[in-house]
Amino acid sequence: MYVEVCVNSHEIIFESTFNEYVVVDIKGLNNVNLTICSIYRSPNNTVENDIKLSELVNTLCSKSVGHSLILGDFNLNDINWENYSIIGSNRSSELLLNVIRDNYLTQYFDKPTKARG
Repeated sequence: MYVEVCVNSHEIIFESTFNEYVVVDIKGLNNVNLTICSIYRSPNNTVENDIKLSELVNTLCSKSVGHSLILGDFNLNDINWENYSIIGSNRSSELLLNVIRDNYLTQYFDKPTKARG
């Protein structure tokens, strides 16, 4: 993640055992904060690591002051984002959907963001 030098920002590090993330807090006009978190979830992630990912998202949402933006590659293609359901049975997808619902988050991209070549 790159942030322009003139932007009032700093990295935030949470005590988390999930390691594939970076969080930056940006102080905007009128001291309104925007916390941006970029996450990478490996397609080979274990359920145990997905639990750690859920805990990270819960921590981020509970400790952020102002607005939050979470983005990244979660590699869970069995989620139907139109109705927030899982196609089949997948504990990892269930964990992600639960943490999204519990923290009142909204998914904005409901289609794959890259094409396989």
